[in-house]
Amino acid sequence: MVGSGTVFEIEKRLENIVPVIKKMQQQTRVKLLWATANLFSHPRYMNGSQQQIPDFAVVAHAGAQIKNALQATIELGGQNYLFWGGREGYMSLHNTDMKKRT
Repeated sequence: MVGSGTVFEIEKRLENIVPVIKKMQQQTRVKLLWATANLFSHPRYMNGSQQQIPDFAVVAHAGAQIKNALQATIELGGQNYLFWGGREGYMSLHNTDMKKRT
């Protein structure tokens, strides 16, 4: 699963993969236009990741994840970074169009 493991395990994986991606960028001349931390696909963020969640462990993990994503973005020469919480307010029906059908 994306983002599985402790913060330290994830940082270690990034230490290994970012240089590989950087080398591939040099070989292909493909640039990183923008990046973001994935604060929505892991179940730990099902109630949000920052503003609306009262669980400090989740907030702390989100902060570390953002820090790691920013570091990787800088290392890979990213042109932009998107701060997007993903599921903020997901559990609230106030921002959901209940009449909309998919």
